[in-house]
Amino acid sequence: MQITTKNSTSCDPFDTGFWSVSAWTVGVALLIGIFTIIRWSDWNYGYDLGIFSQVVYNVPRGFVDQPEFGTHFHYHFAPILAVLWPIMALFKSPLVLQWAAIVLVCAATPMLYVLFRPYTDERTSVRIALCSLFNPFLYSQAFNEFHELCFLPVLAIALLWALDRERWVVASILAVLLFCVREDAAITGIVALLVVTVLAWRQSRIPGTDRRGLLLGEPLHARTAMSVSLLLACTGTLIIGAYFAYAKAYLGGWEPATFYRYSFASTPLGVVVALFLQPTQSWPTLATIGRAGYLFEALICTLFLPVRSRWLFLALPGLAIVLLANSIGVWRIGAQYALLWVPWLMVAFGEAVIRIAPDARGRWFLGCASVLAAIALVGNPLHLGTYLRPSYGDLADARRALARVGNVALSTHDEWQTHISVVDPLANSVLSPTSQWFVYASDYPNKRFQTIIKPEIERMVRDGVIRVVAQYGNVVIYRRIAATKSL
Repeated sequence: MQITTKNSTSCDPFDTGFWSVSAWTVGVALLIGIFTIIRWSDWNYGYDLGIFSQVVYNVPRGFVDQPEFGTHFHYHFAPILAVLWPIMALFKSPLVLQWAAIVLVCAATPMLYVLFRPYTDERTSVRIALCSLFNPFLYSQAFNEFHELCFLPVLAIALLWALDRERWVVASILAVLLFCVREDAAITGIVALLVVTVLAWRQSRIPGTDRRGLLLGEPLHARTAMSVSLLLACTGTLIIGAYFAYAKAYLGGWEPATFYRYSFASTPLGVVVALFLQPTQSWPTLATIGRAGYLFEALICTLFLPVRSRWLFLALPGLAIVLLANSIGVWRIGAQYALLWVPWLMVAFGEAVIRIAPDARGRWFLGCASVLAAIALVGNPLHLGTYLRPSYGDLADARRALARVGNVALSTHDEWQTHISVVDPLANSVLSPTSQWFVYASDYPNKRFQTIIKPEIERMVRDGVIRVVAQYGNVVIYRRIAATKSL
């Protein structure tokens, strides 16, 4: 094993390798940025971006949005979204959030280089960082619709960096920010801090001061590291505990609990307990080919190297949160939930790499690069063929119809609502009973619309609840009969 220095604070990471990694990162970010502009111009960003655009725009009004019929806190504890409010208030465009996603996700790559550079040579550090940059579970989230989890990768890696370099104040700030990303993200951070606590406690019981650094399980000042990480873990537990108590008492419960409802359990903790107390019921339900395939995809991107590392424990909570969910949309490559575990897994990958003999690392990196290239060519999670085309054949009709209605309480297609979600904060992608106006294309190419929403609209017309006001091509404007505004 080759380690550049035993003192993880003595190496300046901002060397040629850092700028090389940064150049690669900027290149990838610019490419995804081009794809983002095309996708936005084609009105092909859907439901989630519309939600978060209104949530961020309405930060001063309690993080509310129309599709969720109230505050986003009913679904997730995400006060970190407030940091994006100034730029959203300035530019008033959902595109701001997509640019933020690119910056946040891509920023994890140079941060990973900085974390590992004191522990190994420049070339190895560069390769570790690039394997992270081209991991499909990570880069796909720079192009996916914005989610608050985009904050997690860079904060998770930066937190470990601060603990490793013994920047205790910085670590405290980063930990609190991480706890404010989302409640499930906070749980992964709390577990990571507890792992650091245990490692530091074990080292504190070993005499001597010749320690190699936190990433190798040997924090330089073990007692201090133990105290700080334990204090931060307790702080995170109090914050998230208070959120769950508030959600139960005032918000009607934690809505994502529906992802963990089975015949044998109805809460995330209940599912975990059932794995041990009700194995005959839980395991046949949860041990599926789909979940196994997801786990295989996650590990094959790193050639299973993380299983050699003690830091794999950091990725387990995120993987459990994903794999125990009852929705196939959670455990698929390209879904945002991968951000709960992928940064921790890349740390485990990097630590496993630096333990490999230097002359053997090249073969491992070549194998990893081959797998990542194959995935990018054969099963690219960006799905460019789907997203780099218009969501509807005649967007000009859609623009005319929405412009005629103006800033009112309206319901429309997911992609259309997203596009106007800030200029019309009352716009909803749900067929809401509070909407007074409705703008829909009768030939919209969406199965859910054709089978559920369109028949309901036709029923409302027959029953005299709404009536047709205007039509542009196949795009129809409806008005609720009780509405008083005229066009």
